[in-house]
Amino acid sequence: MIGLISAYDTFLIVKLQALLRETEQNPIGRMLITEDGDVSYFVAVKMAGTIVALGLLAAVHRHMPKISLQVAVPMLLFQVALFIYLVGYDPVANTIVDVREWMINP
Repeated sequence: MIGLISAYDTFLIVKLQALLRETEQNPIGRMLITEDGDVSYFVAVKMAGTIVALGLLAAVHRHMPKISLQVAVPMLLFQVALFIYLVGYDPVANTIVDVREWMINP
């Protein structure tokens, strides 16, 4: 699930890259997006981070299985919260904004 949400986030980065220079809220992400809107560095760093995180999670599970859930659950909860944010959940209206509209008409 963690990898799938990260992949979806990366898909949105590539799909919405024309808007990302102005809308990215992660300061490190903004720094990695070039002046002309190229997101390749951002995607590379994001994918490297995902690979490292999942690798560390696998290593913890292999060598310390008793605490692996204590490590995996917070990571999963963070990714689920990120997914809810990415799909445009509005807690005030208790609705999900249709992000597909952004993809069609950015």
